[in-house]
Amino acid sequence: MLIESCMSADVPLVRFVGKLTFLDRTPAELRKEADDFCHEKIDPHLARIQPGLLSCFGDDFGRSDDITVIWPMQIGKSLTRRTPFIVELRNCPFEQQRQILFYIVDRLPRFFGGAMDARGNGQYLAEVAAQRYGASVEQTMLSLEWYRDNMPRYKAAFEDGLIELPKEPDILADHRIIRMEKGVASILDRRTQGDDGRQRHGDSAGTSVKPITRRQLPACHHLAAPRR
Repeated sequence: MLIESCMSADVPLVRFVGKLTFLDRTPAELRKEADDFCHEKIDPHLARIQPGLLSCFGDDFGRSDDITVIWPMQIGKSLTRRTPFIVELRNCPFEQQRQILFYIVDRLPRFFGGAMDARGNGQYLAEVAAQRYGASVEQTMLSLEWYRDNMPRYKAAFEDGLIELPKEPDILADHRIIRMEKGVASILDRRTQGDDGRQRHGDSAGTSVKPITRRQLPACHHLAAPRR
């Protein structure tokens, strides 16, 4: 009930499902597919972002078995972490993940940072994002110690009503697999079945906790996203 109380039906969830035949297509064709997705599915939601608010993002990487979740957030005047939209990528090639991520982050107003999954294959995307946006992008290695430091603050955001999530069954299910392990709240190493019949692994819960638990907000209120 605590999670559901912070959910809003006004927050859209946008999904990209890549074709299994992507190896048979040229890089130009793959770039066009991602471009079309950005223009058709993401642009309408980017247009709704409030330009006066600070922006950040979280990213949890997946490639073949799991999904990638890109979660933009804006900091409201009451310090509520507002979600303009969420993007889920399934079976999306590495280069198109980079393309879509950069498309979104380049357009976040007053951008001050992000946090990304830097384990395994996710290390590539986190690294190129840090190269583009600088040290403001945290390269996160999830561990029991990381959960111990960050999950209490994540829970407090729900208790204080300072986070906004999409009102989606899959997002709720992702958060419901957070359990206590050795006295620490963490995401269980198990799979669930999403509304689309495909497997999930708490993907969105692992994404939203990253920008929520950033150590500090910028002191300067005149930050802008770098354009490189």
